[in-house]
Amino acid sequence: MPTYLIITKEVPAWFQMPCIACQLLGISSRATVTVEATSGLGLASCPRHEHATRQVMRTLDSYDLTRLRASFVTTLLTPQTA
Repeated sequence: MPTYLIITKEVPAWFQMPCIACQLLGISSRATVTVEATSGLGLASCPRHEHATRQVMRTLDSYDLTRLRASFVTTLLTPQTA
């Protein structure tokens, strides 16, 4: 499984996309950054889930919903080390 490089960009104040991790958890939020990978994929994230989104994007190679959910659940349940 390849590992992709990650680029995080702040989004403008008018940006209204929700955080994908929050959506998967059933929480309402607004993303403040986009996390983009050299795979060509990108996801929006709130500050609370930025680290998890970065971890998921390192290996994600498609937007398959089942795999996306599984990746986030695994990442969010794994103890994070700074």
